[in-house]
Amino acid sequence: MKMKKLTALLLATLMVLTLAACGAKGDSKTENSGDTAQTEEAAATHKSLMDRENEILSENTELWEKVFLAADKGMAMIEDGKNYGDFLLDTIESAKDQFSDEEYALLKKSAQEISEIENKLTELEKQHPEILNEETDANGDVQKFPSFEGKDLDGNEVKSDELFSANAVTVVNFWFTTCSPCVGELGDLDALNKELAEKGGDVYAYMDALAEAEPAGSEGLCFLPYPGGESTPHVDPNARGVFFGLSYRHNLGAMCRSVMEGVTFSLRDILEIIHETNNLTVTEVRAMGGGAKSALWRQIQADVYNASVITMNMDEGPAAGAAILAAVAAGEFPSVEEGCRHILKPVTQTQPIAENVGVYDDFYGTYRKLYPALKPLYQEQAQKVAKYLE
Repeated sequence: MKMKKLTALLLATLMVLTLAACGAKGDSKTENSGDTAQTEEAAATHKSLMDRENEILSENTELWEKVFLAADKGMAMIEDGKNYGDFLLDTIESAKDQFSDEEYALLKKSAQEISEIENKLTELEKQHPEILNEETDANGDVQKFPSFEGKDLDGNEVKSDELFSANAVTVVNFWFTTCSPCVGELGDLDALNKELAEKGGDVYAYMDALAEAEPAGSEGLCFLPYPGGESTPHVDPNARGVFFGLSYRHNLGAMCRSVMEGVTFSLRDILEIIHETNNLTVTEVRAMGGGAKSALWRQIQADVYNASVITMNMDEGPAAGAAILAAVAAGEFPSVEEGCRHILKPVTQTQPIAENVGVYDDFYGTYRKLYPALKPLYQEQAQKVAKYLE
């Protein structure tokens, strides 16, 4: 009986929808097709206008560079009722003495055309705001980051293709010569560039330098390293990262060091379990991988564990372990222990600093109390997040 009622309701709904469709002046497919066609046409026009504006600015680059350099750095680039072309016209007018009559006439004509293009672009964007979200080209392919050429702060030629392929991480900062805040930050960017260059351009070395300037314990700033939940020793997917004890005196360096210390405290949790369950005291820890490359982090680990931290001749621990197991299985070594002795060799050894050991013992006590205190709040917060994400 219930199935018959459900079938009847579905049929009735279908009839209503059919009648509504028959009574419409045009089908939705046709309307959607029309909307799509208009959007595509608007996007094509928008692109054509942008290409033309870029073409204008690409012509006579030396003249335009003189215009940009002559601009008032404290002046707003776009004022109410004006656009970028109007800004260029004002700048050209104020610097007309720097150009010949022919150059002045050419620049003014070009800026006027840019102003007209900007007005058309603004109107198109108002009528079809969706075209601003287009991320594909005419063939439907995702647009790639545009190639560019320029000069760095030292005057060296820079090509994007070479720049990105040569670096693991590349920070791109876009700025404009007539943007006052952009120009104002050049001094800081230059200082940062030189500082990173002294460290071989290594961002992690830069973070190390910031953290190394801070004392052991980060002046009471404690970090819980659970941004994605925790599994050992606390099995809790709702756990989250926390900075505890943050004050006005803490800076970026303190936060960097606190993160390194928090991760190391979480590793000490595991050593404590080994000690409590097997009555074993770990006196030597072998470090491999990216974190082992940091001398500061090795020292923090040695101090937190109160044990020697030794780096090995291989960076990739899992791959080395797999290779050793394969060698044992193939009969190259009689045992895993023998394979380790033949393949893995110590490279550096970091001893704990007695003074720091005491500091970290104190703050580790605080660290161990934080998760139990926050556990009920983690659960409560997770429920609230789930509620508002539904």
